[in-house]
Amino acid sequence: MDTDPFSLSKGGWLEDVNLVEKYKISDESYNKREHTYRKFKADKLKEDPGWTIEKEMAKKRGVEYVPAYNEVRQGKGLIRITQSSAYQHLR
Repeated sequence: MDTDPFSLSKGGWLEDVNLVEKYKISDESYNKREHTYRKFKADKLKEDPGWTIEKEMAKKRGVEYVPAYNEVRQGKGLIRITQSSAYQHLR
């Protein structure tokens, strides 16, 4: 037990993330920024409509992208089947 009255962990400051004020930014301000993930993703999807972050990471590692067992191609898009959606389909 921490009995130091000046301790940083007193009151949960090192464990409870809800005590930390969250950074907030409006969509308008975020969209004004140049190098954002949102813009990166939009550019990648223009180049390849089937782009995923998993494909990008495989490319960066220099390995072939192999979809996980829970990814299914349907038409031109890629859908992910979750355990709950698969269960609902089987019912």
